[in-house]
Amino acid sequence: MKVAIVGNVCIDINISESSVYSSCGSPAMFISKICKKLPGVKAKILSQYGRDFVNFSRYFDIYPEYPTQDWTLIYENQSKEGLIAKQKAFNREYAKSLPIDEEFTKIVEASDVLFIAPLTASFSTEYIKNVVQLNPKALKILLPQGYYRNFDFGDNVIEREFSEADSLMPLFDFAIIPSWIHKNGDLTKKWSRKTTVVVTLGKEGSMAIKRGRILKVPTKVVDARDIVDSVGSSDIFAASFAFEYFRTKDVKKALWFGNNIARQCLFYPSNELQFVVPQH
Repeated sequence: MKVAIVGNVCIDINISESSVYSSCGSPAMFISKICKKLPGVKAKILSQYGRDFVNFSRYFDIYPEYPTQDWTLIYENQSKEGLIAKQKAFNREYAKSLPIDEEFTKIVEASDVLFIAPLTASFSTEYIKNVVQLNPKALKILLPQGYYRNFDFGDNVIEREFSEADSLMPLFDFAIIPSWIHKNGDLTKKWSRKTTVVVTLGKEGSMAIKRGRILKVPTKVVDARDIVDSVGSSDIFAASFAFEYFRTKDVKKALWFGNNIARQCLFYPSNELQFVVPQH
C-alpha cells in the first residue's frame, strides 16, 4: 500500500496534558509516523519546507529531498483531551503548495491512498483539483483543518469559513474532520451528500455520515489523568482509518481500527508513538 500525503509540514511547539516540547508537526507527519508502523505501508510526504526542518525531514520519506525555502511554518499548540485549546502560527508566508512537477506527478500516480492535508487555506481549489485528477483510482481523503484557519495580528489562529467546501468535497471519498468542526451538524450533513464525512469525537469514538445517515462507533474512554499526549490524535486516526478501509472496504471496521490506534497513542508522547496493530 503506497500513501501520498500532499500538504504542509511544520515545526510544532506542543503544550499538552503532561508534556511541553518542540517537534516536527502537521497531519502529514503524523500520518507518516503511523504508516511506518503499519504492515506493508509506504508513505511519502509532498511538501515545501525550510532549512530549519532538515533535522526532522531525514526521518521521513519526503519530496523534495532538499529544502525549498529558508524557513518552515511554525505552530504553537496548547491541547487538552485531543482538542486544540489555543494555537498560534508563525512563518505563514512559507506555507505554500508544492509545484506539480514530473516527480510530484509520478509519486501521486503511483499511490493507492492520497491524502490532501494543508495547514492553511493557501491551497487553491484549482490546485487540489489538479492533484486529485492525477490519480482517479486512488482512495482520496481530505483533511480540511487548514481551511478553517485565519490569523489575527497577534498570530493567533482564528476561525475561517470553509468557503471551498462545496467545490472540494465531491473530489474525495472521505473527508475526516475533528469534532470542533462538526459543531455545525447541519453543515456536516450537507457535506455528507457530496462525500462520506468521518468525524473524530475524542472520548466518544468516531462516526461516519453518508447522505445524512450516521454510523457511530464508540471507544473505551481514557481518564484525562492517564493521557500523556493527545496532540495529533485526529491525524493518527485518519492514517489508521485509511489503512483499514483500503484493506477491508468496510467503514465500520475502519472506524473501530482508527479509534483503537488513536487510543493507544494517547499513552505516549507524539514523538515516541507506540501501538500494537489490533485484530477485530
